[in-house]
Amino acid sequence: AIKKGSTSALYNLANLYRYDLKDVKKSEHYYLQAIEKGHVEALNNLAVLYSEDLQDVKKSEHYYLQAIEKGHVGALHNLAVLYYLQKTKKSQALDLVERCYNIENNDYSRHTYAVILLWHHKFKESKTIAEQFLYDEKLLTEHIGYLRKYLYLLLAKKQYAFVYDYFTNTKSVALNIKDRFKPIWYVLMHYMKEEYPNEYLRMGEELEETVQEIITKVEQMRKDYA
Repeated sequence: AIKKGSTSALYNLANLYRYDLKDVKKSEHYYLQAIEKGHVEALNNLAVLYSEDLQDVKKSEHYYLQAIEKGHVGALHNLAVLYYLQKTKKSQALDLVERCYNIENNDYSRHTYAVILLWHHKFKESKTIAEQFLYDEKLLTEHIGYLRKYLYLLLAKKQYAFVYDYFTNTKSVALNIKDRFKPIWYVLMHYMKEEYPNEYLRMGEELEETVQEIITKVEQMRKDYA
Protein backbone atom coordinates (compact mmCIF):
# COMPACT_ATOMS: atom_id res chain seq x y z
CA ALA A 1 0.00 0.00 0.00
CA ILE A 2 2.91 2.34 0.76
CA LYS A 3 4.45 1.54 -2.63
CA LYS A 4 1.13 2.58 -4.17
CA GLY A 5 1.38 5.94 -2.37
CA SER A 6 -0.88 5.47 0.64
CA THR A 7 0.03 7.94 3.40
CA SER A 8 -2.43 6.26 5.76
CA ALA A 9 -0.54 3.00 5.31
CA LEU A 10 2.66 4.70 6.51
CA TYR A 11 0.82 5.94 9.60
CA ASN A 12 -0.85 2.58 10.27
CA LEU A 13 2.43 0.71 9.84
CA ALA A 14 4.07 3.07 12.35
CA ASN A 15 1.25 2.29 14.80
CA LEU A 16 1.67 -1.43 14.22
CA TYR A 17 5.41 -1.25 14.94
CA ARG A 18 4.83 0.76 18.10
CA TYR A 19 1.84 -0.95 19.68
CA ASP A 20 2.00 -4.52 18.40
CA LEU A 21 5.58 -5.28 17.37
CA LYS A 22 7.19 -3.02 20.03
CA ASP A 23 9.78 -1.70 17.57
CA VAL A 24 10.10 1.96 18.51
CA LYS A 25 12.78 2.81 15.95
CA LYS A 26 10.80 1.48 12.99
CA SER A 27 7.70 3.18 14.35
CA GLU A 28 9.59 6.48 14.51
CA HIS A 29 10.84 5.94 10.95
CA TYR A 30 7.38 5.45 9.47
CA TYR A 31 5.79 8.27 11.49
CA LEU A 32 8.44 10.59 10.05
CA GLN A 33 7.68 9.36 6.54
CA ALA A 34 3.96 9.90 7.10
CA ILE A 35 4.68 13.40 8.40
CA GLU A 36 6.67 14.20 5.25
CA LYS A 37 3.51 13.27 3.32
CA GLY A 38 1.40 15.66 5.44
CA HIS A 39 -0.24 13.23 7.89
CA VAL A 40 -1.25 15.38 10.89
CA GLU A 41 -2.17 12.52 13.25
CA ALA A 42 1.35 11.16 12.77
CA LEU A 43 2.72 14.40 14.27
CA ASN A 44 0.72 13.83 17.44
CA ASN A 45 1.55 10.13 17.67
CA LEU A 46 5.26 10.74 17.11
CA ALA A 47 5.17 13.32 19.92
CA VAL A 48 3.56 10.69 22.18
CA LEU A 49 6.25 8.18 21.19
CA TYR A 50 9.02 10.65 22.07
CA SER A 51 7.51 11.46 25.47
CA GLU A 52 6.41 7.97 26.52
CA ASP A 53 8.90 5.61 24.87
CA LEU A 54 12.05 7.62 24.23
CA GLN A 55 11.74 10.18 27.08
CA ASP A 56 12.78 12.96 24.71
CA VAL A 57 10.73 15.89 25.99
CA LYS A 58 12.18 18.44 23.57
CA LYS A 59 11.31 16.42 20.48
CA SER A 60 7.91 15.58 21.92
CA GLU A 61 7.16 19.27 22.48
CA HIS A 62 8.41 20.09 18.96
CA TYR A 63 6.01 17.68 17.25
CA TYR A 64 3.07 18.56 19.49
CA LEU A 65 3.55 22.21 18.53
CA GLN A 66 3.65 21.25 14.85
CA ALA A 67 0.45 19.21 15.26
CA ILE A 68 -1.22 22.16 17.04
CA GLU A 69 -0.26 24.45 14.15
CA LYS A 70 -2.01 21.98 11.85
CA GLY A 71 -5.17 22.12 13.99
CA HIS A 72 -4.85 18.86 15.94
CA VAL A 73 -7.04 19.30 19.05
CA GLY A 74 -5.66 16.26 20.88
CA ALA A 75 -2.17 17.72 20.68
CA LEU A 76 -3.39 20.74 22.68
CA HIS A 77 -4.42 18.37 25.45
CA ASN A 78 -1.33 16.17 25.24
CA LEU A 79 1.14 19.05 25.34
CA ALA A 80 -0.67 20.51 28.37
CA VAL A 81 -0.30 17.12 30.09
CA LEU A 82 3.39 16.98 29.13
CA TYR A 83 4.00 20.40 30.70
CA TYR A 84 2.09 19.36 33.82
CA LEU A 85 4.07 16.14 34.23
CA GLN A 86 7.31 18.02 33.64
CA LYS A 87 6.18 20.73 36.09
CA THR A 88 7.09 23.43 33.60
CA LYS A 89 5.48 26.16 31.47
CA LYS A 90 2.56 26.46 33.84
CA SER A 91 0.74 29.31 32.08
CA GLN A 92 1.17 27.69 28.65
CA ALA A 93 -0.30 24.45 30.02
CA LEU A 94 -3.42 26.29 31.19
CA ASP A 95 -3.81 28.10 27.88
CA LEU A 96 -3.47 24.86 25.90
CA VAL A 97 -5.94 22.84 27.94
CA GLU A 98 -8.44 25.70 28.02
CA ARG A 99 -8.34 25.90 24.24
CA CYS A 100 -8.78 22.12 24.02
CA TYR A 101 -11.69 22.13 26.48
CA ASN A 102 -13.49 24.89 24.57
CA ILE A 103 -13.21 22.91 21.33
CA GLU A 104 -13.67 19.36 22.61
CA ASN A 105 -15.37 18.96 25.97
CA ASN A 106 -14.78 15.28 26.81
CA ASP A 107 -13.64 13.16 29.78
CA TYR A 108 -9.96 13.79 29.12
CA SER A 109 -10.11 17.54 28.55
CA ARG A 110 -12.41 18.06 31.57
CA HIS A 111 -10.12 16.13 33.90
CA THR A 112 -6.91 17.77 32.68
CA TYR A 113 -8.48 21.23 32.74
CA ALA A 114 -9.62 20.73 36.35
CA VAL A 115 -6.17 19.46 37.38
CA ILE A 116 -4.28 22.34 35.77
CA LEU A 117 -6.70 24.87 37.25
CA LEU A 118 -5.82 23.42 40.66
CA TRP A 119 -2.15 23.83 39.81
CA HIS A 120 -2.93 27.53 39.32
CA HIS A 121 -4.85 27.73 42.61
CA LYS A 122 -8.06 28.45 40.69
CA PHE A 123 -10.04 26.29 43.10
CA LYS A 124 -13.56 27.50 42.37
CA GLU A 125 -13.12 27.15 38.62
CA SER A 126 -11.53 23.71 39.00
CA LYS A 127 -14.37 22.43 41.15
CA THR A 128 -16.95 23.70 38.66
CA ILE A 129 -15.28 21.69 35.88
CA ALA A 130 -14.81 18.68 38.17
CA GLU A 131 -18.54 18.52 38.88
CA GLN A 132 -18.88 17.30 35.28
CA PHE A 133 -16.88 14.11 35.95
CA LEU A 134 -16.71 13.36 39.68
CA TYR A 135 -20.01 11.46 39.62
CA ASP A 136 -19.59 9.87 36.19
CA GLU A 137 -20.29 6.14 36.57
CA LYS A 138 -18.20 5.29 33.50
CA LEU A 139 -15.14 7.07 34.89
CA LEU A 140 -15.71 5.57 38.32
CA THR A 141 -15.79 2.12 36.76
CA GLU A 142 -13.36 2.26 33.85
CA HIS A 143 -11.00 5.17 34.55
CA ILE A 144 -10.94 5.51 38.32
CA GLY A 145 -7.25 6.43 38.18
CA TYR A 146 -8.17 9.83 36.70
CA LEU A 147 -10.34 10.58 39.70
CA ARG A 148 -7.66 9.41 42.15
CA LYS A 149 -5.13 11.82 40.64
CA TYR A 150 -7.54 14.72 40.96
CA LEU A 151 -8.28 13.84 44.60
CA TYR A 152 -4.55 13.59 45.37
CA LEU A 153 -3.98 17.09 44.01
CA LEU A 154 -6.98 18.44 45.93
CA LEU A 155 -5.41 17.05 49.11
CA ALA A 156 -2.03 18.48 48.15
CA LYS A 157 -3.73 21.87 47.76
CA LYS A 158 -5.40 21.42 51.18
CA GLN A 159 -8.92 21.47 49.75
CA TYR A 160 -10.08 19.22 52.56
CA ALA A 161 -13.61 20.61 52.88
CA PHE A 162 -14.34 19.95 49.21
CA VAL A 163 -12.96 16.40 49.41
CA TYR A 164 -14.96 15.75 52.58
CA ASP A 165 -18.15 16.91 50.90
CA TYR A 166 -17.37 14.74 47.89
CA PHE A 167 -17.16 11.65 50.10
CA THR A 168 -20.23 12.40 52.19
CA ASN A 169 -22.89 14.16 50.11
CA THR A 170 -26.08 12.37 49.10
CA LYS A 171 -25.04 11.76 45.51
CA SER A 172 -21.73 10.24 46.62
CA VAL A 173 -23.36 7.99 49.19
CA ALA A 174 -25.57 6.57 46.43
CA LEU A 175 -22.45 5.85 44.34
CA ASN A 176 -20.50 4.33 47.27
CA ILE A 177 -17.73 6.88 46.75
CA LYS A 178 -16.24 6.34 50.21
CA ASP A 179 -15.88 2.59 49.59
CA ARG A 180 -14.43 3.10 46.09
CA PHE A 181 -11.75 5.42 47.48
CA LYS A 182 -11.39 4.03 51.00
CA PRO A 183 -7.61 4.63 51.33
CA ILE A 184 -8.06 8.23 50.17
CA TRP A 185 -10.84 8.71 52.73
CA TYR A 186 -8.40 7.76 55.49
CA VAL A 187 -5.73 10.03 54.02
CA LEU A 188 -8.29 12.82 54.30
CA MET A 189 -8.97 11.80 57.90
CA HIS A 190 -5.23 11.96 58.57
CA TYR A 191 -5.28 15.61 57.53
CA MET A 192 -8.52 16.29 59.42
CA LYS A 193 -7.61 14.56 62.69
CA GLU A 194 -8.51 17.58 64.76
CA GLU A 195 -12.06 17.69 63.39
CA TYR A 196 -12.59 13.90 63.33
CA PRO A 197 -10.12 12.38 65.83
CA ASN A 198 -11.82 8.98 66.04
CA GLU A 199 -12.38 8.30 62.33
CA TYR A 200 -8.69 7.82 61.46
CA LEU A 201 -8.40 5.19 64.20
CA ARG A 202 -10.98 3.03 62.40
CA MET A 203 -8.68 2.55 59.42
CA GLY A 204 -7.43 -0.97 60.19
CA GLU A 205 -3.92 -2.36 59.78
CA GLU A 206 -4.57 -3.68 56.28
CA LEU A 207 -4.81 -0.12 54.91
CA GLU A 208 -1.92 1.45 56.83
CA GLU A 209 0.77 0.88 54.20
CA THR A 210 -1.39 2.07 51.30
CA VAL A 211 -2.54 5.15 53.20
CA GLN A 212 1.03 6.06 54.11
CA GLU A 213 2.11 5.68 50.48
CA ILE A 214 -0.64 8.06 49.39
CA ILE A 215 0.30 10.57 52.10
CA THR A 216 3.90 10.49 50.84
CA LYS A 217 2.68 11.04 47.29
CA VAL A 218 0.41 13.92 48.33
CA GLU A 219 3.23 15.61 50.25
CA GLN A 220 5.50 15.36 47.21
CA MET A 221 2.77 16.81 44.97
CA ARG A 222 2.39 19.67 47.46
CA LYS A 223 6.03 20.58 46.76
CA ASP A 224 6.00 19.85 43.04
CA TYR A 225 2.84 21.83 42.26
CA ALA A 226 3.19 24.62 44.81
